[in-house]
Amino acid sequence: MIRIAAASILLPLLSLLAGTAQAELKLVTSIKPLHSLVSAVAGDKATVEVLVSGNASPHGFSLKPSQARAIADADAVFWIGPEFERFLARSLVGLRGGAHAPMIELDDLELLPYRELPSDADTHAHSHADDAAHDASARKDERHERGKIDMHIWLSPANGIVMLDAIAERLAALDPENGDVYKSNAAAWRARIADVDESIAATLASSGDLRYAVFHDAYRYFENRYGLEPTAILTLQAELAPGAKRVRELRQLIRDENVSCVFSEAQFGDQLAMLVSEGSDARVVEIDPLGSGIDEGAALYTELLRRLGNVIAGC
Repeated sequence: MIRIAAASILLPLLSLLAGTAQAELKLVTSIKPLHSLVSAVAGDKATVEVLVSGNASPHGFSLKPSQARAIADADAVFWIGPEFERFLARSLVGLRGGAHAPMIELDDLELLPYRELPSDADTHAHSHADDAAHDASARKDERHERGKIDMHIWLSPANGIVMLDAIAERLAALDPENGDVYKSNAAAWRARIADVDESIAATLASSGDLRYAVFHDAYRYFENRYGLEPTAILTLQAELAPGAKRVRELRQLIRDENVSCVFSEAQFGDQLAMLVSEGSDARVVEIDPLGSGIDEGAALYTELLRRLGNVIAGC
């Protein structure tokens, strides 16, 4: 009887200890590209939740109560920064230090300022030659000057690799027992990103003179990486629609410059793109900086970059 009683006490205790030892990290990410990078590093050692999914946009997004609870319970929250996911800033107040450090603060990122187009020509993009000198000094001077840095940092494969390594370091600090696993996973995906980067560069290099217009100024990191320049930008900020005068100017520009494609975005519809392409030979084509049409998971990030390159090259 004594042995049975001892066993009845020890078995549940051992089960509890085993469960504790195998507990997975609880991780929350803001957008699908970050979810992809975190999932790639974490593998099967963590549960990873994404907040902004489907065709939703971080612009104007509101947290559900269940998402707020997930954030409060998370071991770490991965996000771009307060100027991009404004809906997150308040929810992260009070979380333990370091658990929600924004990616935009990483030292090794290539940061680019938003384009500042002159008011009398704000439908035209500047040339790379015009921007190069300004960009070089602005990256350092404006790194912490809120509102001036383009927050779409994940659209540069080089930045993706920087974030991948930072995620591995953060997970290893939270879970030292699996630190080598996280670092090994990061190394494997670093190589995959590098391969995709090389493939995109080759595809775009053979595409000739590309004349396209983008819905909003979200692709500068991708364009800077591969030597691209949009012929026109429909709006500098996604939430601000252009007025009637600007729409007329855009129509004229798209006709005069023989623009081949006007890119709309899944998160904002194609109404503006259709409007400005009227009377021209330009095709309206959907492009997606967030991967809304790609299945969640580790492979999303590289597939997002690949699709972006292929769509632009197809113009």
